[in-house]
Amino acid sequence: MLIENFVPESRIIYLDCDLLVTCDLKDLFTTDLGNNLLAGCVDNRGRKLSKIALTEDDIYINTGVLVMDLDRMRSEDFFHQARNAYESNTSQIVWVDQCVINLAAAGRKMRLERHWNVMAHEQPDGTTLETLYEPFVGKGILHFSGPVKPWHMWSGDWEATLWQSYLRLSGEPRNMASRRPETIDELKALIKKYESEEKWKEAAKELRLLANHFANKVNQLT
Repeated sequence: MLIENFVPESRIIYLDCDLLVTCDLKDLFTTDLGNNLLAGCVDNRGRKLSKIALTEDDIYINTGVLVMDLDRMRSEDFFHQARNAYESNTSQIVWVDQCVINLAAAGRKMRLERHWNVMAHEQPDGTTLETLYEPFVGKGILHFSGPVKPWHMWSGDWEATLWQSYLRLSGEPRNMASRRPETIDELKALIKKYESEEKWKEAAKELRLLANHFANKVNQLT
């Protein structure tokens, strides 16, 4: 929401940090916005969970990938519109920046084609990320929206391997070590992953860590 004040460009592509860009962005950058302030992909789940009031014909977009007309946003003082939207709807806002931007740009948002932001949280039940993402590799932007990222140890092997391959393409000479679990829920997710892969020794090791954690909690109470 502050980009218009700090970036002097006329137009930009905004990207979240949990994305894989697998294609050229020229066509995205040159999108004809018409009189719209910005463009993004429709986020059905975000709209369903959001409490903000939008008209039925106004789309709710995911703000992980945006094409932004900064000249137009500056001329219309978009930041102050966003601040007013936040102050007037604080109790209805669930996804902070996303809900605010959707409110402030009501009626001035353009729909991007799905391949520009393929969202993990839109994954159909019973399917894998490989099933969701594979058709778009090399053709779009993959968005690891949600709590599990491909650099987590408990991420699926397919998405972790894909992410590592693009990391190497970026010029990173080493494999970045996946992050260890830092919460109980993350440790449980890693154990579940090992169990699904029938890696019983690895699962047992993590289960011992979990058991020791709760044993320490019991000792602190006695």
